[in-house]
Amino acid sequence: MSASHRRLKALGISTALAAASLVIPTISATAAHAGGCNDFSRLTSWNITTSRWGYIGYVEMDYSSACKQISGHLHLDSAFYSGGHSGWNVTVTTDNESASGTAEVTYTGSNNSDSQDFWTPIASIYGHPSETFVAAADWEYDGCKLGASTGSWDFNNGRVLTAGSQFTWSGYSC
Repeated sequence: MSASHRRLKALGISTALAAASLVIPTISATAAHAGGCNDFSRLTSWNITTSRWGYIGYVEMDYSSACKQISGHLHLDSAFYSGGHSGWNVTVTTDNESASGTAEVTYTGSNNSDSQDFWTPIASIYGHPSETFVAAADWEYDGCKLGASTGSWDFNNGRVLTAGSQFTWSGYSC
């Protein structure tokens, strides 16, 4: 076998190995995705009610145990949603709580919306000052502005630290 033939053969093997290394992560990512990263379940929630409209929906914090990720979710109930209402302003956040305070992890917002569901981007529970998180939402519509939170969940010991809550912003009537 000539030297040039050996170089071509070696180059062919190197190319095949490089191509194989590119395929392996793709297969792994697909397998991980199929393993349940899209399967979220509710950890904590708070039902949102007003004196003007009664029950309007809930805010919740969802969790994917397969990938250790969270997402905040605000849902407006179909009875309220189908009652001819639209044009609300919404913010939904997931926040990390630690001894040094609260830091926003993810955020989503929408103005003059008629959507029924709002989710924050997915975030890992790792890489933050603590493993304690809360989902919160502000909802403003027709002279009403309220805030609601799910209560804090501590992933370090797997329990709720604080209960959920709701309040009406000063100067508004709900």
